[in-house]
Amino acid sequence: MEDIERHESKYLGSGDKKKHILLTSYIKSLLKNDRVIEAAFFQEELLMLKPEHRQVHALGYEIAIRSFNYKNVVMYDDFLSKNKKCKEELLKLRVKYFYSIQHSIYL
Repeated sequence: MEDIERHESKYLGSGDKKKHILLTSYIKSLLKNDRVIEAAFFQEELLMLKPEHRQVHALGYEIAIRSFNYKNVVMYDDFLSKNKKCKEELLKLRVKYFYSIQHSIYL
């Protein structure tokens, strides 16, 4: 919990200039501690701050996979597939998605 609280306090006390960087690290710490619903909430705010940033969309893809949100998976996949710089990252996310779907069938 210490990690989340540290990232949260930095994010809440930040100015506008570094807000997206601190918010990204806060979301990652939430995901690391399996707090997916909270991460999804803050990811929407991050998406408003940086709507065209590939890392924001990759983070959203990860959240969509973990929350089984097919609509968002398609949206983020579409955005990342148009970006030529993140092909390797996109393939990793697609494998995670495929594994999550296949794994959920057997649960």
